[in-house]
Amino acid sequence: MVFHAHGYLPLLRSSAWFRQLDEALQLALMDAATIKRYAKNGVIFRAGDACDGLYAVVEGSVRFSAQPGDKEAILTLLAAPAWFGEIAVIEGNA
Repeated sequence: MVFHAHGYLPLLRSSAWFRQLDEALQLALMDAATIKRYAKNGVIFRAGDACDGLYAVVEGSVRFSAQPGDKEAILTLLAAPAWFGEIAVIEGNA
């Protein structure tokens, strides 16, 4: 299935990080975007993994959790529209 990133421009423009950019730069960012869908309860990355970019939650939600022992502890839940990974990008780690 092919996803057209330009359809997500309203999401990009909802972000304080990107709404100030001119339209040409917003479109260029969307052209560089990779659109991925994850299965319910799928893993995007695990603790200790390097964050490889900026993520947008377009629909649904993303759960951040830790597993001390055999129990899962939910640290936070981000519901769409939301962003994460921006610190890794700003620090140059993504």
